[in-house]
Amino acid sequence: MSAFTDLLADPYAARRYLVILEPYDPGASAVVTLYHSDHGFVTKPTDSPASQYFEPRVVSALNFERHLFQRGLIGGRSIPNFGEIALANADGGLDGFLTFGWDDRRVRVFLGGDDFAYGDFGLVFDGTAEQIEVTDEVLTVRLRDWQHKLAKPVQGTLYAGTGGNEGGSDLTGVRKPLAFGRVLNIRPVMVDPGAGRYQVHDGAISDVDALYVGGIAYTRIVGTPTANQYAVDVATGFVTVGGAPLTEQVTCDVKGAKPSGTYLTTVADIVEEIVTSQGNLSAGDLDSASFMALNTANSNTVGAYIDGASNRTVLAVLDELIASIGGYYGFDRSGKFEVGRLVTPGGTPAATFSEVEILEIVRQATALPAHRVRLGYQPNGTVQAAFQLNAAVTAARRAFTARDVRYVTAEDGSVLAKHPLAGDLEINTLLDGDTAATTEAARLLNLYGADRDLFRVRLKTQPFALELADPVRLVYPRFGLQAGKLFRIIGLVEDTALNQVELTLWG
Repeated sequence: MSAFTDLLADPYAARRYLVILEPYDPGASAVVTLYHSDHGFVTKPTDSPASQYFEPRVVSALNFERHLFQRGLIGGRSIPNFGEIALANADGGLDGFLTFGWDDRRVRVFLGGDDFAYGDFGLVFDGTAEQIEVTDEVLTVRLRDWQHKLAKPVQGTLYAGTGGNEGGSDLTGVRKPLAFGRVLNIRPVMVDPGAGRYQVHDGAISDVDALYVGGIAYTRIVGTPTANQYAVDVATGFVTVGGAPLTEQVTCDVKGAKPSGTYLTTVADIVEEIVTSQGNLSAGDLDSASFMALNTANSNTVGAYIDGASNRTVLAVLDELIASIGGYYGFDRSGKFEVGRLVTPGGTPAATFSEVEILEIVRQATALPAHRVRLGYQPNGTVQAAFQLNAAVTAARRAFTARDVRYVTAEDGSVLAKHPLAGDLEINTLLDGDTAATTEAARLLNLYGADRDLFRVRLKTQPFALELADPVRLVYPRFGLQAGKLFRIIGLVEDTALNQVELTLWG
C-alpha cells in the first residue's frame, strides 16, 4: 500500500493539508497560482513545482458536502457538491485577494502526513471556487464541484441559415437536432422543404428505420426518392423525402448517434458521449471504471431526442437518461465524473460503526413503501391527434401515436396488507423495450416496496476514507440495530477541522 493509503487507514495519524488556488489577478491580467498549507511546507528542488513554499494559513482545509440525490429524497436529480476552505487572515495579508476573480477558478486540496514528501500527498479535492468571503479573521473560499460545466445547452451548434444543409433564413440561429439511441416517431428538422430535406441528428447516425408522412409509412430506398419513398444519409443525419413539398406531418424512427463508427444505445455510453462531445469534459475527466460498471449493470437500449427548438441543458438530458435505470451521476473528490446505479445494501462493508465512533444518530422520516411501480417506457416523440393522420393509417398506428408513453407495472399486494396507504411509484423512462422495462419495474419494486430506514449519523472518524454509495454497517443499541445492519451511503459531509464525518445512510 502507498503512504497515502496507510494514512487513510490510520485514525490516529496526524494529517497535513496543502491547498492550491488559481484565481484571476486583474493586475497581472492572468490566472495566478497561490500555495497554502496548515503547517508550512516547502517542496524539494526536484519536485514540480520546485522549492515552492506553502504559506501556513489553512485553518480548515476542507468542509465538503456530497450527495447522490437531493437531501431528503431517494432518486431524482443529482446535485452539485459544495463546501469551503478557511484561510487565516487576522493580519490582513490576504486582503488583496478581494480584487481577484474567483468564480469558476480551479481549487485543489492535498492530504498527507507529517513526514510526507510532496509526491506522497494525495488529492482529496479538485473543483472550483464560487466566491470568497472575508472577515477580520478569516478568508473563506466557497467551493463547488465541476457540475456547472454541464449547465449549458446540450446542443451548441446552430443553423447558419445560408442555404443547403444549413437551412434557409428562417432556421438562422436554430439549434441542430440530436438523436441518441433508438427514438420513435420524432419530428425531424425541415431544412429544405422544396427538396424534402430533413435532419434527425447533427452527425453520423446508424439508420432511420422508418419514416411516416401523416402516419403513412414510406419506403426506404438507396438513391433519389420519389413519391412515398425516402433516402438516408447516415454520415450526416439527413433524410430526403420524395414527393416534396409535403403537406402532412413528417415523423421518423431513428437509430441515432454513431460517433467513430459505434452506434450508442446504453445509458452509460450515451452519457459518456454527451458529456464529452457537448459538455466540456474530456475522456481524462471521466471515471472510466464506473461507466464500464454501469454498462454491466444495465445494457438495455434507451433513446433521447433533442429537437431544434429545445434549450435543454446537458444536466437535464443526463437526468432523464440516468433516471431511466435508477442511477446517479456526479463528480468525485478528485474531480472525476462518475456514474452508478442505486442498489440495495450488500457485500462487504467499507466500515463498521458502533457507539465508539457514533457521536449522534438520528432516524429520519421516510416515505411509505410503494405497493406498485408503474414504469413508462418507449416514449412517443410526437403525439398525434386523429386530424393529423391520414385516413388510411392503421388502428394500431393510431393507438401508438395517440399516447406519449407505454407502461408496465410491478406490484406486491403484501405491502398493502401492512401499509393500507401505500401508493404507486410512477417513473417515466427512456427505455426502448418492454422486457427491459418489466425488469426495471421489478427491481424498483424491490428497492421501494420494502420498509427502509434512513439515518443521519455523525461520526468521530477521519474524513476521505469513504465514498458515496459505499456499504457500511451500523451497530447500535437502539432502532433495531443491535445485531448490526448494512446501509448504503447516499450523503457525505466531511469536516477536516473537527475530523468528523456525517453520513446519510439508506437501507
